[in-house]
Amino acid sequence: MRYFLVLASVLACHSALADELVLKDGRRIEWLTLKNNGPAYEVETLKGEKLIIKKDEVLDITRVPDVPLTGASFSFEGKKTEKINLLHKCDLKRDQAGGTWAFEGSRLNVSASNEYARLQIGGLIQIPAEYDITMTATRLEGNDEIFLGLFGGGKQWTANFDWNRGQISGLAYVNGNGPEFSGVGTPGKVFGSTPRTVVVMVRKEAVIVRVDGKDLFAWKADWSRIAADASHSVPNKNCLFLGTCSSRFTVSQLVLTIPKGAD
Repeated sequence: MRYFLVLASVLACHSALADELVLKDGRRIEWLTLKNNGPAYEVETLKGEKLIIKKDEVLDITRVPDVPLTGASFSFEGKKTEKINLLHKCDLKRDQAGGTWAFEGSRLNVSASNEYARLQIGGLIQIPAEYDITMTATRLEGNDEIFLGLFGGGKQWTANFDWNRGQISGLAYVNGNGPEFSGVGTPGKVFGSTPRTVVVMVRKEAVIVRVDGKDLFAWKADWSRIAADASHSVPNKNCLFLGTCSSRFTVSQLVLTIPKGAD
């Protein structure tokens, strides 16, 4: 008999193939989380059902091996895609939500003092379940964050770069926490006085963030755990957005890439 779990922990898997409890009567129960509870297991199924299964009823517990989440494995390379220049979709008069925004030629400049500057982008664009956002930005002043407001799992949330005065970059808010406590992020500063290009790859099962072609961090998506905080949100709850805090940035590229024929 094979038992592939640590009994004291809660385990979860979100891959296309499901983990299973194999019972002695031949039944198979696909599980999302499995918790050891003395003589029984507390099981949450893929359908959200809560079950109590006695251990003496279990023949086997199988887990699908985790597949590393990498930008290369989720790339749209080789697929037909459409690219939308989001800087051309900005209406500065209509869509500002704090801060100072202005175009200087083809570049979008943003400045925020002790506030959160936010700009709604592409409010009329239907955002598919899977897409990439590519942003090239340069820090002009300050040492705090720049963030991309994204949409996935039916809600808005953010990818934050140089959060908490440049200490860490990650997703917010996961389980109500910013990157320093959510466990979804990488320490260190991303943006400085030279342009950096970030790509956020949003997929149904994962979010992967790359900087200058290298993976920065990845998250195996559990959409019930993530949502934008009030300070990092905008009135339109169905759009993408851009923001910063206590800093000045110039953005030279902001492109949405979607697969052709996407829902």
